[in-house]
Amino acid sequence: MEADSVDLRQILTQTSLNLECLEVLFKLDIAIQGFAVTSRDAFAFWRDCRRLLNGSGWYPLIVGDQESLERLEEEWSEGHSDFAQIVTEGMSLDPRSTLQRLGEDLWDDTPLGRWSSKVLPRTELVVPHQSQAGEPMSMTHLAFLPVDQGWQVPAALGLGGWNYCPGPPEHVAVLKYWYEHWGAQPVAARYDTLELQVMSLPEGREEALKLAREHLSYCGDVLWEQQPSTLRSLASRLLHSSIWYFWWD
Repeated sequence: MEADSVDLRQILTQTSLNLECLEVLFKLDIAIQGFAVTSRDAFAFWRDCRRLLNGSGWYPLIVGDQESLERLEEEWSEGHSDFAQIVTEGMSLDPRSTLQRLGEDLWDDTPLGRWSSKVLPRTELVVPHQSQAGEPMSMTHLAFLPVDQGWQVPAALGLGGWNYCPGPPEHVAVLKYWYEHWGAQPVAARYDTLELQVMSLPEGREEALKLAREHLSYCGDVLWEQQPSTLRSLASRLLHSSIWYFWWD
């Protein structure tokens, strides 16, 4: 990855962010710069920066508190591999086959359940407001990664590849697929968490149920927050959710 901090600063002059507070947050191949921002304003800042930085080679990402920054750097250093190689490998994978492979041991054991109108949609982010330990936060960090597309974020961070969390190329394949079909873009991340904003919603129950199976394949822990923990309960939520939340244990 390569970056030009002068160009980044020039673009960010169009925001209300205080450029004097731009600092190095953590280090990957290069030093990743960003700001500390209030949790309540983080999503709005992300949207403004995403609009301004579109096509610039920079991508904004909310990355949580100081502990989260340290874990991101630690995980990257332990599992470091070449960014371009990860992207190339991810683009070579068939996303549907990848999801089927990831989820083949989960589908048969997950109850179908019933549709519910009482399941609340997810429209708010978790990472800017809650620490790794589950404590509320008033401040978070907005980082700028030197990538062109949101689906390249897992390659830049070296995300995953442990326990049941997909490896970086698998993340790239799935996120690219979801971006093309749902306009899904990463907004926030920790080493074990990823939150996406989506521009399109499922058109009806059949499409929502298919999407729920994809979510389960991608992140087997996604049902933990569902009560009851069934596919149709998850699909009921996805019908109206503009935020997709994934956490791997």
